[in-house]
Amino acid sequence: MICISLMIIFPQSAQSFLDVGGEYGASWLKEHGEEPKIEETRNNLWNWGSAPKGFEIYNGTVYPPGYAPSWYHPYYAANSTPIIINSNAGNGQQTADNTGLDPWLTAQLSGRPVTLISEPKGVLF
Repeated sequence: MICISLMIIFPQSAQSFLDVGGEYGASWLKEHGEEPKIEETRNNLWNWGSAPKGFEIYNGTVYPPGYAPSWYHPYYAANSTPIIINSNAGNGQQTADNTGLDPWLTAQLSGRPVTLISEPKGVLF
C-alpha cells in the first residue's frame, strides 16, 4: 500500500509523446525533409550477365521458356531429293493454298532442297 501511495504522490518522470504537428513539424521538415537523390546504378538487368535460367533475351526483352523468337540456322542437306511445291496444284475448283508455305523454312527444317513450281494458267503458244 505504501508503494502505491508513494507512486501516486510522486509521479515518475515519464516521457510524454512529442507533438510533431504545428511549428515543430514544419521546422523539422525544412531541416530534414529533402528526399534522397536517386542515381541510376550501372548494375541493372542488362549489365549483370545473361537471362535467368530458362529465359531468353532478344532485342532487350526477356522471354519466358518457349516464347522467344525462333531463328533457324543453315542446315546441310541430308537428302538430295527435292521437295516440290506446285503453286498451281488444285482440285479444279479451288487453287492450292501454298501461300503460307515458306520454301526457305521448309528446306531448313527438312534438310532437303525445295523447288517451287509456278506455271502460268494461260496458253503459252
